Amino acid sequence: MFVSHRLFSGFFLLINTVSLLSATIVLDPVRANPNTLIPANVAQRRTSDIFIAPGRLTVISFQDGETITQVEPSDNHRIIFNTNSPLSEGEATHLVITQVERFAHPEATINTIPNLIVFTTNADRSHHAVYEFNLHLDSSFNRGVTVTDIPVEQKITWNTKYGQAHPMDIQNGFEIAKREGKITESDAHQIRTFLALVRNGISIDDAIAQTQVNFDLIDILAETGLKHFHRRLFEGNYDIHQIRCDGDNCSPQNN
Repeated sequence: MFVSHRLFSGFFLLINTVSLLSATIVLDPVRANPNTLIPANVAQRRTSDIFIAPGRLTVISFQDGETITQVEPSDNHRIIFNTNSPLSEGEATHLVITQVERFAHPEATINTIPNLIVFTTNADRSHHAVYEFNLHLDSSFNRGVTVTDIPVEQKITWNTKYGQAHPMDIQNGFEIAKREGKITESDAHQIRTFLALVRNGISIDDAIAQTQVNFDLIDILAETGLKHFHRRLFEGNYDIHQIRCDGDNCSPQNN
């Protein structure tokens, strides 16, 4: 049995649903959607990104005995969330979120990317944690998060002719390209989604496959970000990454 929560101006409307959602909600989020796996200690230190497509369900799951005790959305006019067990019983491990049409309210406040705060505790109630999630509404795809104690290793670097680029290098290259007017709005949307997935722990290759962002564009942004990084850190011709820059022109150097 799921408990459905719709928020209206701070008041909770609790509806016990026995069969209404049984045909569409699946308790195993891995089979329903390929959730991003994030180690609990990482998810507690940073904001994770959730992608919600209209008319679809997105799942946040907690493993290893961690249960949900409280859920607080920043925008209480655009989502419904469900738990697989009433929060008062202390057994909720899955949070299912769906987007709804915004209803007008004179006191409503909105944000392009609202967030969601989830409070949890462990099996013996000796440890409490707080998680923050960014909710990307009107997304073209669904991607939830599974919080686990199991370490997750993903490819987080990108090979370029200048060396290994990290997500921050791609981010910097993206910002430079935007400032110089060298990137279209449609590409910008794909890059933002790509970067959000990578920050969430999705491998770069999987993030490219998910967003269908242009492979060559990532390469250009990564190289641009690396060049910017090296120009700021190094003077002259010395560079620990074996790259030599002359103004905007950089080239790899052989040992």
